Amino acid sequence: MDPRSKRNYGLDLLKCICMFCVIMYHYADHIPIFLLDEIRFSPNWFIMISARIFGGICNCTFVLCTGYFQCKKQVKVSRIVKLYMEVWFYSVVCCIAANLLLGKRFFINMEIARLPLLNNEYWFFSSYIILLILSPFINSLIDHSGKQWHLKLIGVLMLLYSVIPQIFPTFFLRDSNHAMTFVLLYLIGAYIRIYDIKPKVKPIYIALISTAAEIASIIILSVTENIDPFRMVWPLNTILCIITSVSWFLVFKDMKVRPSKLLTTVSASLFGVYLIHIGRLRPWVYGTVFNYKNTIGTPLLIPEIIGCAVVIFPVCILIDKVRILLLEKPLMTWIDQRKFIKRIDSFFTENKTE
Repeated sequence: MDPRSKRNYGLDLLKCICMFCVIMYHYADHIPIFLLDEIRFSPNWFIMISARIFGGICNCTFVLCTGYFQCKKQVKVSRIVKLYMEVWFYSVVCCIAANLLLGKRFFINMEIARLPLLNNEYWFFSSYIILLILSPFINSLIDHSGKQWHLKLIGVLMLLYSVIPQIFPTFFLRDSNHAMTFVLLYLIGAYIRIYDIKPKVKPIYIALISTAAEIASIIILSVTENIDPFRMVWPLNTILCIITSVSWFLVFKDMKVRPSKLLTTVSASLFGVYLIHIGRLRPWVYGTVFNYKNTIGTPLLIPEIIGCAVVIFPVCILIDKVRILLLEKPLMTWIDQRKFIKRIDSFFTENKTE
């Protein structure tokens, strides 16, 4: 963390690494399970299952970062509007691009694309927007409670939404929505920030062990028929996924990273990277530009999965910077000047205890 700006460049670096890994995860996730079975226990299979664990870990990490920073901030309606406009823009533009590139009829998906939130176009955003709206109330709850109460709340949510569903797969909370998991991760991130948690055991050891345990769980379950080999690492509320993401978060939180304007610039467009490459353009990105069908059984698979992230990451960053310059900055300048926005903001702040 830079003591002058109080910006945590270690977490900026972590988020950039996570988005890079998410791109590789989506490549691996696009490959059907039955094709992975055909290359079981080969080097390509090992790389693919390793890439697949990034999905849960990295998504959890982004929410942990939100809890860590947002617990000391007031949510602003302008931020929610900015996020929604970004999602709406990429939903519509990517839909148009996908129809042109994939030869689909234009009107088929446009109704869905025009209402991305109602149609759950991006599951992460649908849950994240709920978390942002709830964050002032969660923060107030935290402010009026002590360390032990905060920890107990985390423990109860872990028990209900992580431990019990994994031990008893038929438990009624097994399909708990992502929003509740986001609340749990937010509380953990806030707890780390507020009480400046310093584990007695070095987090890097826990992170490496838990990451290895995730990979090992897939290998072990892969030799058992009729069991999903990824049940221990997905969805987000799995025990191993939460432990691993928290451990890596703690590693980077205290990492000494030199202040970098490039790092902060890239970090600001990571959400855009996610929206571009995983939306309606996903079949084109992972089916035409990068196609696992041509490489899955060859030595080219490993270079391709790394290469896809190397290409997609900077290209999406550049696209998002153009969007910010031409659209977001002028629009947000106008929105920030609207009085009704400030009135809505006051709804979340007027009862705040200083």
